[in-house]
Amino acid sequence: MNTNEKKPDGWFFWSFAVVHLWPRIFDIKLLDSYQPQTQKDVRVSLPAWFEPVLWIKDIGFLGANMIGFTDIDGKNIADIYDKTYNTSIDWVLFVKSTLFESLLPDFKKVTWRRQFQNASIDLIRDDYAPNKKELYFKDTNAIISPLWLIRMGMSFVVQQHTLLQSWYIRAYIKDANTDTTNRLLQKNLLTAIQSGRIFLFDYNLGFNKIDGFVKKSFVLSKDDWSFVLSWQTVTVWPLQAWSYTLELLYELNIPQEYNDFIFWLAKTYDIQLWQREKTILCIDPQFMNRWVVYLPKQSSDITINWDIFSDMQFTTPFWEWISYELVAKGWSFDKKVYIWFVVK
Repeated sequence: MNTNEKKPDGWFFWSFAVVHLWPRIFDIKLLDSYQPQTQKDVRVSLPAWFEPVLWIKDIGFLGANMIGFTDIDGKNIADIYDKTYNTSIDWVLFVKSTLFESLLPDFKKVTWRRQFQNASIDLIRDDYAPNKKELYFKDTNAIISPLWLIRMGMSFVVQQHTLLQSWYIRAYIKDANTDTTNRLLQKNLLTAIQSGRIFLFDYNLGFNKIDGFVKKSFVLSKDDWSFVLSWQTVTVWPLQAWSYTLELLYELNIPQEYNDFIFWLAKTYDIQLWQREKTILCIDPQFMNRWVVYLPKQSSDITINWDIFSDMQFTTPFWEWISYELVAKGWSFDKKVYIWFVVK
């Protein structure tokens, strides 16, 4: 899952791997994320209460993670894949690209290079041909070696506690029993959609790579008590009846190092970036973001600060929703959004 680029209909799949194992891994295939949808566009219907926010009634493989990294998203991905290839997927693992950057510090520039190749492939090849990920797969397969996997595995063992608390990995197991589900929850490997809790997820409306440069966090408070948690997708335990304030903070900072690296790549490939590529790669950055905040069903008196571009509220079987959009331009900014609500 490309942490730097989320789509209006879910996070963007760079690629995906199908792993066959029993009693050991005996086959790994790295595949183009567009392949299932272009090969056979299997769709899964969404509940009617999704449509007012996302404006769609069904989803395909690329947009199968509509809520983020939850058990619902895992089931959607497994169902679509099973129907597409007439097979059965037992596990779905969501892995954020940030995980690899944490394990291997030099991977950040590898990520930037992949994004440049994907955005500029037609200019690089001087041809509007299919197979847009030709360079991506060529370079990725060259990097993934036994030594690379050993380095990554050793680094994960050393940092596993921190990484598991960073929401980098989510797991869905088809037909998991209660004990297995509880173990995944205890290890912070599963986000289960449950009523009575707060859940947040956001979507990139700009179709660019800006998400990797935006730090997002929130503070939930009541009276003299507050709770802070950083990351884009979060859940909070069931709330007691009270009046709450939810403060969402945005900090954008695109480093000069990134800008220099992108232009160095353009020079290396001997191409000139046009407005399309500059927009996608955030050389001409525009932040267009939609948050959906799922509040407990018992919530009422929901209000949001006045300087929001737009906001909407909805009632669903499990939550009260509030959705809002933020739009900003520039290389850096700090913004805050406040939501007030009462749990009865």
